[in-house]
Amino acid sequence: MDITQELTQQAATFVFKGAFTFSDHEDIKGVLDACQPPVEQVTLDFRAVNFVDSAALGMLLLVKDEAEKHSIKLSIRGAQEQPMQMFQISRFNELFDLVA
Repeated sequence: MDITQELTQQAATFVFKGAFTFSDHEDIKGVLDACQPPVEQVTLDFRAVNFVDSAALGMLLLVKDEAEKHSIKLSIRGAQEQPMQMFQISRFNELFDLVA
């Protein structure tokens, strides 16, 4: 998995590429670190993600908890095929702002 970030004063966008699995737990720390004021919005761009496992879902819940702790809006954008199926099965549509 490759994660690139675009940071501005009040927003952070993380572009995920490849398979998002347990092996990416170290890389997700950068996303957790960005969930701090003065950032008000964090977007996770999943357009280039082709696979998400259950450990990755758990990591996304950690990001959600950290964002909520600081009243930061969090959205997942562009999830396709298998990742979207995992989000639907896990009812992430009820927990996250999923944007097509």
